[in-house]
Amino acid sequence: MRAIVKFALYAAKVLLFTLAGGALGALVFDAASSVSGYTLTPFYALFVFAAAAAGIIQWRFGGRRTLFLGIALSVLAFLGVIFFLALITVMVDGG
Repeated sequence: MRAIVKFALYAAKVLLFTLAGGALGALVFDAASSVSGYTLTPFYALFVFAAAAAGIIQWRFGGRRTLFLGIALSVLAFLGVIFFLALITVMVDGG
């Protein structure tokens, strides 16, 4: 019985971190979409995956580092998307 309760708590923690990371990712990509004028809806899946990975890390190792890892992934992905969109714009517009 104790093992079931412990597993349920771990599962709840993973779900919480996954949802929080997904929400953070959605906010970041909404901001990127507003700034760039491009629709970035397909990229939401990337953030859900990253959030799930952060949740699994949290489940396995624990600690606050997962929260910072999720924030760092969000910031890096935001910068990567902006760079990618700038590169496409330069290639299409010719400079």
